Amino acid sequence: MISKSDPDFRLIQKARSGHSMAFGKLVEKYQDQILNLVYDFTGDYNTAKDIAQDVFLKVFVKISSFEGKSSFVTWLYRVTINTCLDELRKTKKKSFLFFSDYDEVEKIEDKSFADDSKVPDIELKMDKLSKQQRTAIILRYYNDMTIDEISQIMECADHTVRTHIYRAIEKLKKR
Repeated sequence: MISKSDPDFRLIQKARSGHSMAFGKLVEKYQDQILNLVYDFTGDYNTAKDIAQDVFLKVFVKISSFEGKSSFVTWLYRVTINTCLDELRKTKKKSFLFFSDYDEVEKIEDKSFADDSKVPDIELKMDKLSKQQRTAIILRYYNDMTIDEISQIMECADHTVRTHIYRAIEKLKKR
């Protein structure tokens, strides 16, 4: 059952009943977030627009089956991530992770690589990461989500998310 505490409760109820305007309001509210998340996975704006459109089409078709076991936004992110991973599997495109923030770079790079005067933007290939590691890294460092939020989206325990992040960082350090 959809929780009345979900901020989108009324819109979801109307959209589930077939009101396209209510669904349009949900799209309007979340389209930028979803486009940014998809871009983080693909690294290509045009591809991201296409996939984001596919995400909302899937959500439109499946919204009547949304049970509300999680918040709507968590469910929407889960649909988005699954769609991205499916697309990446299909196209076998490589995506990249960019870190320009010094603190984040310092966490994952070898200390000897850093230039004391200026840390350059670093492009780290993510193609060797598992889909779980890639997802955890993108949600954590691109979308500033908490471990708890990521565990809900990925449907796994907090310690599992931490393990995915740790292993991804270790792999990226080696590269």
